[in-house]
Amino acid sequence: MTSDTLMKIYNQLLALRENLPQEKHISRKYVDHYNSLVSQLEVENNYSLSDFKVPESVLEYTSGISRRSGFEGFGEKKCERGLLLMKLDAILLQFRSNEEKPQMGFLPPKK
Repeated sequence: MTSDTLMKIYNQLLALRENLPQEKHISRKYVDHYNSLVSQLEVENNYSLSDFKVPESVLEYTSGISRRSGFEGFGEKKCERGLLLMKLDAILLQFRSNEEKPQMGFLPPKK
């Protein structure tokens, strides 16, 4: 992966994070855009990042009709804002952890 490609994806993730609507439930278009950016990282790195994606199973209808047989949703499925922010923050932290390389273990005492 070229550093230019990586920088473009990183900047798009930052822009998405900064411009995410304040609503409790976020439109699927934002989720789809986020997942496509993660997919681009997967292709470029040849590495699975599925843990960072927002799965279809967490998307839910926020409009619908309550019937005797249960809730019948309609319209667009949406994602809770907090969940999308959590996934976004996790992938952005991954970028930072690759830069910083924290030390593992203990340091010997200084003399």
